[in-house]
Amino acid sequence: MAHDTYVQDGKLLYSTDLNALNNSGVDGRVVMLLDQDTQTLTVDIQTSGLEPGPMHIQHIHGFADDSDAKSPTIAQDTDGDGFVELAEGLATYGPIQLNLTLNPDNAVHDHGTEGHDHTDEAVFPTVGEDGKLSYREVFTFAADDPNAQAIFDGITPLEAKEIVIHGMTTSANQGVGTEGEVDGTAGFKLVLPVASGELEGIAPAADVLQAIGDLDLNPNEVVDWNAIAAEVTANFEATGQWFI
Repeated sequence: MAHDTYVQDGKLLYSTDLNALNNSGVDGRVVMLLDQDTQTLTVDIQTSGLEPGPMHIQHIHGFADDSDAKSPTIAQDTDGDGFVELAEGLATYGPIQLNLTLNPDNAVHDHGTEGHDHTDEAVFPTVGEDGKLSYREVFTFAADDPNAQAIFDGITPLEAKEIVIHGMTTSANQGVGTEGEVDGTAGFKLVLPVASGELEGIAPAADVLQAIGDLDLNPNEVVDWNAIAAEVTANFEATGQWFI
């Protein structure tokens, strides 16, 4: 079943369950709606276990040739300090392709054509004492803006991309004598990966409806109800039961 079966033409839904990295204890879920016609991306991230207070940077990572980005494992810990640091993880999840910020108009111009790197202007979320992040933003990539178009072309297809969230405190006895962000210096490591997940297209009808609910969207603007009806009818004819 293709993941465009139960949505209207030009729309695609994606999700991933986040896995903790570096024993962070972070978990969560990401849901996205890509509208290819309007070149918009709606992103919903719900996580728990993040460190309260400091900013947590988060991105879509991937490769320019659209090879499959994957979550790193301890096998990527090349310096043997017990942590998979940002640079070590690049081998599996690739470079940053989109900053998932609180100011998406800025992010859609970042990492585009030469001379348009706005990383210093990016505003990323923080979390309260409960360690929970509830993030939802819409990114619009204007087709007449070469910087935005370059980013949109870079992040699609999304099923080849990875979500990575960063930021955790380490102690002075961790990573002593090694390079990277965990180097024996105590403090909050802004770029240290704490969770990642590989994006996948959402295919089953029930999961499509759940994702639309997660994104708080009007289902009439996303769902192909004719396809849903055909699925329900086929299920009834096969089993005598109405279900999706």
